[in-house]
Amino acid sequence: MPLLVFWLLYLTTLVTRCQAQDDSEYDYQDDDVESIKATSGARLVGAREGTHLEEAPFIVAVNIEGQSYSACTGMLITTKYVISAAHCTEYLPREENEKHNKKCIQKTQNGERYTAGVFSLECRILWTTDSNTDQEIRNLEIVPVHPKGKVWVGVNDMNNIQSFLSGESSTIKRVVRHARTYKGGNNYGSFGGYDTTIIELDLALTKLEYFQQACLPGPSFDDIREGKLAGYGKYFRDSWDKKVCQTNRYGKMKFHYCKNENACITDSPPPSSKVCDDFFNRADTPDTVPEDKEEIMIMNGTKPFFCFGKENKENKDFGWCVTQGDYYDPRNTKKRKSWGFCSNDCHLNNNEASAGVLRIVDHVRVMQEDLCNMFLKRSLPHGTVEWLPKILCVGKINLWSTAVWNYNKYTGSYENVEDVDKVDKLVSKHHFGDAMGLGGYIASPGTCSGDSGGPMYQEEKHWRYGSKKYVVTGSVSGGRGELGYCGGIDNPVHYVRLKFFARWIVKVMGF
Repeated sequence: MPLLVFWLLYLTTLVTRCQAQDDSEYDYQDDDVESIKATSGARLVGAREGTHLEEAPFIVAVNIEGQSYSACTGMLITTKYVISAAHCTEYLPREENEKHNKKCIQKTQNGERYTAGVFSLECRILWTTDSNTDQEIRNLEIVPVHPKGKVWVGVNDMNNIQSFLSGESSTIKRVVRHARTYKGGNNYGSFGGYDTTIIELDLALTKLEYFQQACLPGPSFDDIREGKLAGYGKYFRDSWDKKVCQTNRYGKMKFHYCKNENACITDSPPPSSKVCDDFFNRADTPDTVPEDKEEIMIMNGTKPFFCFGKENKENKDFGWCVTQGDYYDPRNTKKRKSWGFCSNDCHLNNNEASAGVLRIVDHVRVMQEDLCNMFLKRSLPHGTVEWLPKILCVGKINLWSTAVWNYNKYTGSYENVEDVDKVDKLVSKHHFGDAMGLGGYIASPGTCSGDSGGPMYQEEKHWRYGSKKYVVTGSVSGGRGELGYCGGIDNPVHYVRLKFFARWIVKVMGF
């Protein structure tokens, strides 16, 4: 199909489903079409279950080996094209990847197929223009001959045979990986790159009662705002079959991980210092942390003492646990034993499916660009990379919620510090967790195996027709902090920023 004809057909669909009141938010203009013609593509631990048709009708489950479970998540942007994460389509080994790419291309040119592990493949070069640099680039097209791989739409629960059979599926026709594709590794390695990929299906998914295509954001779309996450990833936070639970915000180690499985202690209060015991036991001081605060900082001269409640404010029956490590400073983590209050993560229903169920997180925050870039650069092991990833950071800044008291050594009494500016200065200077100078910390929902490739998205209403539309602004890549197990403190989740790749995606679809 001529590229211009394809473009016109695509734009017709895009305008019908995705048109904004300000067309520039979603659509591309005729000069973009002409330029394309001239150039001839985790986790939601403890999240609630979602309903595919009503809440995320564009979500698909992906398995490149064709097995009947969800290995990754993807997003339908047309009836035949899916966006997912590049690391979800690693047909060729990461080690010596360029060597394998060249061998696969050479084999294909010779009319042969290339074998990589369980895969029999054909590989070709696909030339496009990088929409970020306007340079001509060599993308890699991979055609899986066997196994074909598969994508499912319309399935709420991949583990439920009735739900599974009620959906629609297609085998994978080809995968197109960006010329500057992310090459793997927890911290981007020395290359960096973009963790996004395009999957074309053999069959168009045409049962419209099962899905609605998602809209790609245009260059001017505001993607730094609250949205939703969805995916088929893990319900439990675990590692090597060992369940791991996260603390909440009310104890000393906030959003850290309990040292042992089933480690929540409910029959005794958490550790407390003699200073705190004395403070809480006096008649003229509070007997616990105020309801609107998470902790109390007592200044004895220049030395701070931190006091916490004896009960878990999230739920008194959740208890507390011994934690592993100190991750308040991502640049200087410590193997320090401490404690925190157990969160709901530690008390999830064990009868829930561990993965494969469509789950949704509402009201998710996106960090401001400058703060996101700071965390991105700190996650780079060499300080720089060849191709800086273009990402959104999903996470929320929680400011310290600290009451401050002074101990007067001359009178032996405690005095409440009420001046807001003075409180802020003391907390900023003395808080044990403020190594980054943020006045708080970043908490993220995290992503786990199975969520990769899934969306950060905006649910909106068509300005003219009133119907729902979904704009996918990000695609899960993963967390990049040292604290593993899907999330954790100061470990915002990286989402590929799709507004920078929308034109490339549409160019690839024209081939």
